[in-house]
Amino acid sequence: MHLRGSSVTRSRFVIHQSPSQNNPAQFADDVRHGLSSIPKSIPPKYFYDALGSQLFEAICLLPEYYLTRAETEIFKNHSVEFVGQLPPPVSIVELGSGRSVKTRLLIEALLARQNRLHYQPIDISASIIEQSAGELLGAYPNLNITAQVGDYTWGLGSIERQPEERILLLFHGSNIGNYTPDEARSLLRRFRAALRPGDGL
Repeated sequence: MHLRGSSVTRSRFVIHQSPSQNNPAQFADDVRHGLSSIPKSIPPKYFYDALGSQLFEAICLLPEYYLTRAETEIFKNHSVEFVGQLPPPVSIVELGSGRSVKTRLLIEALLARQNRLHYQPIDISASIIEQSAGELLGAYPNLNITAQVGDYTWGLGSIERQPEERILLLFHGSNIGNYTPDEARSLLRRFRAALRPGDGL
């Protein structure tokens, strides 16, 4: 995949794609399982292709969708406090990163106290990651991005970490509603397995 911009910008961006991404057999299995279940369902990850991601970003701007405004207010008021809980250096790993709008507040808070920052977004949509990475790399010269295109479970197994580096794992709480209770518990166990003592969630 290619990121528009200078060679310097491109050198600060790496993107990996899950081997199961865009796998027709996996999609067919998921749809077959979902439509034969009671109640019927389709995994939400299939909503977030290029168009689906843009639609969700538009939904986030609606007056009725208060979650984004509430999360943004929390980040504006508490980002410095959040990052202050972890000694540097810190790397951010974000699940379901989308356009990384709220994440900018954490990026700025971390870059105010460490020279460089490694941001690792994980999202199902390659197009939204590329768009976001272009904007972030243009705004923050001391930012490097290693992105994972795929679902959370695959991305969590691919976290990069330098010696002595802490991971701040971002998972916006409203996303938990996309999972059944059993799936949510399993996901939280995966968070725990991916993190080490001293990391943050």
